Amino acid sequence: MLEFTLLQLLLLIAVIALFGVVFGYLIVGIRAGNGSSKKQDEKVQQLEEEIAALEEYKSQVSGHFQKTAGLLHDMTGQYKTIYEHMAEGAQTLCDDQESGAVLESLQTGLLTKDNLTEFTQTSGETDNEEN
Repeated sequence: MLEFTLLQLLLLIAVIALFGVVFGYLIVGIRAGNGSSKKQDEKVQQLEEEIAALEEYKSQVSGHFQKTAGLLHDMTGQYKTIYEHMAEGAQTLCDDQESGAVLESLQTGLLTKDNLTEFTQTSGETDNEEN
């Protein structure tokens, strides 16, 4: 039968142990690698979702400011139309002194409650004088 010396037996045990360690390391490394890969894939997916959400938010902000700019542009045009209408009405309907005050208020944008009250009072006096 096979007879082993003590040295050969110890050497055989050491080789088997070394083989077991290497084999165990490979198995654990493969399993840990799969877990890391899954975690990494989850992190990549989460990052992609966050990037998509950020892009959507940027798109919404851009659309909001574009609409706001359009509305302000429209409002400016409407203000200009109202100003021209008021100026034309002041020149046509008021006497020179009254239209001058109204036009000055319109040009400076200071048609306030006081200016309006003063204008209506002077207009009322003019109307009373005519009657």
